[in-house]
Amino acid sequence: YRFSASPNPAQDLVTVKFTLSQAGRVSLKVVNTLGQELAQILDTELGTGEYLPSINISHLALANGTYLLCLQTPTFFLTYPFQVIR
Repeated sequence: YRFSASPNPAQDLVTVKFTLSQAGRVSLKVVNTLGQELAQILDTELGTGEYLPSINISHLALANGTYLLCLQTPTFFLTYPFQVIR
């Protein structure tokens, strides 16, 4: 599985890139380093293929710091760190 985000560090907009090798329910969340959920970006059924959802982090009112993108499907769970710099 491929999973990344750019730009990193980010100021306003982050584009997440991930590839699914099998269809299923996908959850994409932003969490802080304590594991607290800050935003649910996706929670839907997706087919196989590459996806590029964008996250407007300025609407999330995130302070400078490190956050985690958490991608979960029925068969895997991945995290990807990203930094916010204002």
